[in-house]
Amino acid sequence: MSSLTPLRQLLLRNCSRSGWTRLPPPPRRLYSSQPPPHRPSNALPRSPKPEGPRPGPGQQPGGAKSSSPPPPPPAKPSRLSRFLEPVMPFFRWYDRQQRDRPYITQLCVTPIIYVLGDLSAQAIGGGDYDPHRTLRAIVIAAVVAIPSYQWFMFLGRHFNYSSPALSTAVKVVVNQIVFGPLFNVYFFYSQALLSGEGPAGALERVKTAVPVSLPRAFVYWPIVMAFNFTYIQPQSRSVVAGMFAVVWQSYLSWLNTRTEEEERVETAEPVSVAAS
Repeated sequence: MSSLTPLRQLLLRNCSRSGWTRLPPPPRRLYSSQPPPHRPSNALPRSPKPEGPRPGPGQQPGGAKSSSPPPPPPAKPSRLSRFLEPVMPFFRWYDRQQRDRPYITQLCVTPIIYVLGDLSAQAIGGGDYDPHRTLRAIVIAAVVAIPSYQWFMFLGRHFNYSSPALSTAVKVVVNQIVFGPLFNVYFFYSQALLSGEGPAGALERVKTAVPVSLPRAFVYWPIVMAFNFTYIQPQSRSVVAGMFAVVWQSYLSWLNTRTEEEERVETAEPVSVAAS
């Protein structure tokens, strides 16, 4: 009896007086004595699934509209973009080749530009097609391709000031003073030499053609270069310059042919006078 609790001893005494021979069972516990199962500390509680349809753009859950405005619709392409869309893959391919293989690209593209200029000049002249003129244009282009590329890269790296207008103006002036005269002398001198004339005849060609081409170059190329350095990205400037170079090479080829014909006429006049 000593191991029983006082309450149980009291209940046992009362039961023995009342004639009960057995105690009622103890009350059941409401909770289990075993600890709850272990749950990892990094486990996140599951969030209840939202009921109803998902909120649309510009709305919050529950149907309320968001305070932030919806994203603007994409801008429509301009008329110029739609016009240039068919040739844009070629420009992108040319830019990749220009970055990866600049020298090989210049050696391949520059002769094409000169050939196109020579063909257009021969078409303007109206005479028979002369394949030797086209071959001369290819040789001249192959020689000047790398130096001209290095020159334009030099202009891109230098003469960069805080004012974009000042940078463009200085680059245009330097190009016209240094590169323009040297290129014109090289072009007409090489044309005369490859035509079979000697150094004296080539020098005479330069004296006749360069004073005529330089004033027109001072009018044409500053506009092209200002547009190129102002609005065109560096990786695309060579493409744009090449497009304008086709027009310029057409003019130079036509001017070279006209100067060559004038020299022939001047050479034939003294012979006819002496024969008479």
